Amino acid sequence: MSLLYSLMVISAFHLDRLSGAEPHCGYWWKIAESYHEKAMSHIQVSLRNEVVGPQKAKYKTLMMALLTMVTACITNGKLVDARKHLLDAQRLIHVRGLTKKKASRKVQMLHTQFLYLRIMEEATFVYPLSSDSTFFKSSASTTPSSARYPSIAGHKWFGTSSDGVPTSFHELDDFFEASGPEVRPLFARIYGIPESLIVLMSHVTYLCCETRQIKAHAHSDPQHLSDFHKRCKAVEDLLCSWKNEDHQPSSSSSEDHGAQAFHGALLIYFYREVRDINRFTLQHHVRTTKAHLLALEGRKVAQSIASAGVLWPGFIAAVEALDPRDFADVAAWMRGCADRYGLRSFDRAADVAADIWLARHAQVDQRLKWPERMLQKKSFLILP
Repeated sequence: MSLLYSLMVISAFHLDRLSGAEPHCGYWWKIAESYHEKAMSHIQVSLRNEVVGPQKAKYKTLMMALLTMVTACITNGKLVDARKHLLDAQRLIHVRGLTKKKASRKVQMLHTQFLYLRIMEEATFVYPLSSDSTFFKSSASTTPSSARYPSIAGHKWFGTSSDGVPTSFHELDDFFEASGPEVRPLFARIYGIPESLIVLMSHVTYLCCETRQIKAHAHSDPQHLSDFHKRCKAVEDLLCSWKNEDHQPSSSSSEDHGAQAFHGALLIYFYREVRDINRFTLQHHVRTTKAHLLALEGRKVAQSIASAGVLWPGFIAAVEALDPRDFADVAAWMRGCADRYGLRSFDRAADVAADIWLARHAQVDQRLKWPERMLQKKSFLILP
């Protein structure tokens, strides 16, 4: 039942946005909220009674319900709940998924969606770091940095949250590594983003968290710092030399526009958050990312494709743009996508980007970074 109600939540919020009503006020918003309460109630019962034991539900049904709830929560701005459901899904994979010797095609797609959403969530959901984190109690050899998707362990490694997710991150990473040949091509098919970029995204996000932690609380282990700088250089080399090897000349150029926009935003993200490069030097990447996003959207409109692209590259390009015209173009792209596809997550991204722009000018501090602003406002963001 939670899956059914979750789908109804998404549909109702979609209709609410298309209706043009103000958030929290329209008929469809109220309908969606009522369905959301029912979906939450059912998913909690399922997690208590149907994960293990004689009444356990099918693994793929539980995963579908949780991931649909994530989408529903992102749609209506309940981002703390979205994060909670993603961590619930991670626990479910530990309990039920790791024991599957051969995953079905549907389960592989669900795992792909989980990985994508989880990695994007770690990149955009900014949580306070703590000097009590595992990061300060570890040596360089025990960190998740060698994992294929290290950022999935970020909330455990850099935060203090006791969320019940097992700490054995290598077990989960090994599981996804082993299922790679089946799962990796699905990223491009579902999101238009090759898995190689998702891997880089996870490593860059992990380095971003590590950078913030090192700046906030000096790490006393020289070996760790040496290892950190080596990993930064290795990721930088991979990022700068990346080519979309999955793209074939005969395949859709829309897919490559999406990948190139993502790559451009990832370069900006790395150099701003890890290397702390001045935004002035990154404006070429801002304009390149913008050009690919607009080209992709133009192709979709021309071909009447009613499917939203990936939001994150647009947000990164907007918050790091220096030229007001570049900012306005990307903000208009986000607003246009919200209008066309009925997704308030695009509205929220545009609102946050505008707030960061205003904050920089109000504080006369062009160095203000968007994660710092999110922490200042105690606000949350998840951009799939």
